[in-house]
Amino acid sequence: MSIKQGRLLAAVLALAMIAAGCANEPEKKAPAVDANVQTTDKQTVIPYEADEQTFQTVGGWLDDKTVVLAEYDKKETTLSTYDFSEGSKKELYRADMAVTHVEVNGTYILMQGSSSANTTNLLLIDSKGTKRFEKEFSSHDLSFSWSEANPDRLFVTAFNEDWTYETAIYYPLTGFEDADPIDAPFAEWSGNGNLFFAKDGGGKGSPLYQYDVQKQEEKKMADEVLSVFSRNHTWITLSYENDSPVFIVQDGIKKQRFPSSLKESEGSLDLPKIEISPSEHEFITYEYNEESDRLNLVSFSLLDQKKTVHIRDALNMPLMYSPDGTRVLYGFQLEKVINLLTGSLKTLVTF
Repeated sequence: MSIKQGRLLAAVLALAMIAAGCANEPEKKAPAVDANVQTTDKQTVIPYEADEQTFQTVGGWLDDKTVVLAEYDKKETTLSTYDFSEGSKKELYRADMAVTHVEVNGTYILMQGSSSANTTNLLLIDSKGTKRFEKEFSSHDLSFSWSEANPDRLFVTAFNEDWTYETAIYYPLTGFEDADPIDAPFAEWSGNGNLFFAKDGGGKGSPLYQYDVQKQEEKKMADEVLSVFSRNHTWITLSYENDSPVFIVQDGIKKQRFPSSLKESEGSLDLPKIEISPSEHEFITYEYNEESDRLNLVSFSLLDQKKTVHIRDALNMPLMYSPDGTRVLYGFQLEKVINLLTGSLKTLVTF
């Protein structure tokens, strides 16, 4: 999901789809925790040698050893699959536009790009390279949230130059559309097919609501939330309790709390990114250490609340679990891969 205009509403910090957290003790350490240290990884990661001028990003996982690559050259974006265990690359699709964002959801791939000035395009293909959906928007900017649980659910916000906006839910695989479902520019899909969104608030956060798509009804879920992230049956909010930031994890059965730490940057809170594992038994995020004034990449178990440190002195960069939950893509272009079992940090793309 791509959130670009946080300044549109102060309240929609909550829907940057990122969250922060520390966890309860005890703490355990991974075999290697420093970014410049690598341990032996039984499965080889053969780096892809890319052209720095044309390489765009790693789009995500197709399977546990295959990722999607995006490269732009001569007004055309080429999507390819790359098996890093064999070092083999296969062309998948060519798009006549500059692609700025790529997401992979199971066997489907969604691209956001532009083919001309003041237009933004969304293009959905399957893993065989067949086009399944395409939509052009006459907009200044575009934001979208794609349901991980159901790839036929796509919430889109088109912004005008004055930052007014129009929203819609698209059903790209079945061809339906629902205009203006909620009066909020950013939303996050829940596992049951509803939408989390924030309304204007004051103080330390904004009220969080859930919109029932079928009933077309909204329900207040929490007060003064800073951020929210969900995956299937699990959802996590970051908010203040008794003037201290707290991570609240819910799965419909139980609720867990983890103490959190936040870093201020130029007068605003720097909210670290977060990912929930495919098993929903843990989540990974960045922990701010006040003593060192640095971030650590850590994961927290939702089974026993234990914390594992994976990288010290990390940067607040995007993260993405592999389908089996044993690896995480890491980096501004998701160009590195962390093996959570061995603690190794390896380069996936070299320039």
